Amino acid sequence: MSNISVQVAEVNDSFFNPCLADNPCVSRYNLRKADFANTMTDIYEFMGDLNAMSVERGWGRFEDMLQLQALSNVLSNLLNSTMAKHSRELVVNTLPNGHPDLIRTGIYQNNLVAEAEDGVEMKATRNTGAAVDMHSAREQDLCTFVYQVDERRDDPGVPIADRLPLTFTGIFLGHVTEDDYRHNERGERGTRTATLSAEGLSSYRLNWVYLTNELRGKTWARRTLNLPML
Repeated sequence: MSNISVQVAEVNDSFFNPCLADNPCVSRYNLRKADFANTMTDIYEFMGDLNAMSVERGWGRFEDMLQLQALSNVLSNLLNSTMAKHSRELVVNTLPNGHPDLIRTGIYQNNLVAEAEDGVEMKATRNTGAAVDMHSAREQDLCTFVYQVDERRDDPGVPIADRLPLTFTGIFLGHVTEDDYRHNERGERGTRTATLSAEGLSSYRLNWVYLTNELRGKTWARRTLNLPML
């Protein structure tokens, strides 16, 4: 049995927006600060348990084994189910590729719908500006969890016990429209994506839910939010 310990992140209550109740999307879906805090805590504990088991078997940490894009996809799925578990009014949209990810409970049969009138689309990204590439530009209520991993994850010289845990550094929840996006050039696979434009992001980030010092120190945050370091 391995004696190697793994670090597990914790939620810092002081990083939450003190005016969270004024966020239109938060009030629209009757969300609470505890819903976001418990979602992060559940994922932290899940990652801690998973990593402990993985390290014990000699595989290393889960977030170190996955490609970063795959990790973002896994986290997005975890956020869907975990946020739905803690929310009072939102459930997972059970239709594969249905939109949005979370829909209001008790409206659609089997909680299954291709295109709901309202609900929350969930995203996870390492982009410290909260930008996420999407398949199309659409009007929606968008919730983005920004996370970071230890940049030394590919360095075999850094002991597992010293590696920083996966940590959520920011949460944003706001309403965006098609006009808030810019369309990107086609990639190598011929797929066109859309990302919130500079103006769209600037407006979207005003609807911050949780912001650690890691993001409070970014240029965009100092210019538009001017929050104190805690």
